[in-house]
Amino acid sequence: MKQKAQASLEYVFMIAAALVVVFIVVKVFIRPRIRTIYHIGQTMNSTVKNIKNIANSSIDE
Repeated sequence: MKQKAQASLEYVFMIAAALVVVFIVVKVFIRPRIRTIYHIGQTMNSTVKNIKNIANSSIDE
């Protein structure tokens, strides 16, 4: 019975280690890319707004 408990405890530690690795991968690799995509979207939106404002002001003149 002691060996089964030890084996199941080892599985719990392996699962915990795998979760830590997944967390680190998400934090290091995926989040910066999501932030970069968000900033690119903001830049595109502001650029489109500026182009629209310039077009509207040149039409009004």
